[in-house]
Amino acid sequence: MQTKLRTNEIAPNENISFPIGTIFLVNQLYEALDFRDIFRKHKTRGIDINNLLRALISYKLTDNFSIKRSHNWINRPEVRAE
Repeated sequence: MQTKLRTNEIAPNENISFPIGTIFLVNQLYEALDFRDIFRKHKTRGIDINNLLRALISYKLTDNFSIKRSHNWINRPEVRAE
């Protein structure tokens, strides 16, 4: 049973999300291409560089500039006049 209604106003925040399918793909390819051993030798202390690289790769693979800039196209006067 629904106990809370959704909001009509969306509040922007600084959260970054990753699609789960992209993360699984990156994990499989990361292991298949043996990137763990390649990058392990470059950083031995602190946070494991491989986890950071997997997150960065996932983020860049989901970065779709055509979607981010679509509002510029749709809000052009000649498009809105149609």
